[in-house]
Order: sequence, then C-alpha cells, then structure tokens
Amino acid sequence: MKVFLILECFFIQLLTKTLIIDTDYRVFYQLILSINQCRYVTREDGSSLLHLCLSDRNLSSNVSIDRICKYVVIHETLHFLKYVMSHFRYPCLQTVRTLLQCGADVNASNTIRNTPVHIFASNSTDCNEAILQLLCNANAHLDYANALRETPMDMASNSHIKQLLKARMKLSLKCLCARLIQKNDIPFHGKIVNSLVIFVERH
Repeated sequence: MKVFLILECFFIQLLTKTLIIDTDYRVFYQLILSINQCRYVTREDGSSLLHLCLSDRNLSSNVSIDRICKYVVIHETLHFLKYVMSHFRYPCLQTVRTLLQCGADVNASNTIRNTPVHIFASNSTDCNEAILQLLCNANAHLDYANALRETPMDMASNSHIKQLLKARMKLSLKCLCARLIQKNDIPFHGKIVNSLVIFVERH
C-alpha cells in the first residue's frame, strides 16, 4: 500500500509538472478509481490510501523507492524518482484531491475506527486548511468517534487544528440524534435498520 502510494504521488507530481495529453490523464484517473473500488487496506492497521497520505508519520523512504525502482529498466528513473520524493512531504494536498476525485471513502475506518480526518487532526505538523476543506467538501463526518470514543477534535494535536475543526463542525439533526443515543446509552440494536445502526455506532 505504501509503495503504491509513493508511485501515485510520483505520477501526480509528473502530471502537474509536465505536459500530459488528456488520454493519459484519463488512464491514470481510471486506474486510481479501480484501485479505490477494491477498498485495499494495510495489514498493519487497516488504513486506506487516504489514511496513509494524510499522515505526517508516513515517510517516503529510500528503501521503499528502491523496491519500486528495481523493476524499472531505465536507471535514470531511480535518480529522478528519488529527487522528486526527497522534496515531498505528507499530508499531500494533490494526492488527497486525486483520491477523493477517484472515489476514495472519506469516512473509511481503520481497525481502531479512526477516519482519515482523525489521522489528519492528529498530525504534529502545521494544519493545511485546504486539505481539511477538501475533506469537508467530500462530506467527511467531523464528529465520528473511534474505538476510544475520540472524535477528530479530541485527537487534534494543536489549537489551530481544533479551531479549524470547530469552525467547520456543522452537525445535522441525524448526527445530533446519534450522539444523544450514544451519550445516554439508549438501546438501539434491533430497533432501527442496519444502516442506521452503523451510523449510530460511529458517533
């Protein structure tokens, strides 16, 4: 998953820095779309590609790049890839945008029920407001709770991120009801449809 993410980021950098014909754009986006539809996750903690590209702890190491390039015939590609990725840092606005445009689930949960917004909020680096706006525009739920009952705001690593999350927190009546049910330990299993059970559980 991490190797694929490096490749994706690399090609996104190429697409933004070189003249690419429309056909190549469509092929690339169709490939990302098909991968997102498979819902691949890491064995380690069930993170999706969107989780990974939002974490500042996910680094593009030379070891990972070497693993990719040992299959590449043109030796110069290795040096070019290392050069591009050495100037690259996560979270990545362009990669987040591409993944969301290609159907990534903005509310996907990993094994401890952290959503991509949880991961983004917990970053120790400065918060990129444009990334948060992309997630919100894609209908990210800022009030989803993980297995420890922590929301993204609870996990926010600094006051700036907390302020940004608070400013964008617009709870629907449906979300407020779900939070009320959870807060008051109101029994709901077997009393509402399965799709709503999952929704309430995530609050």
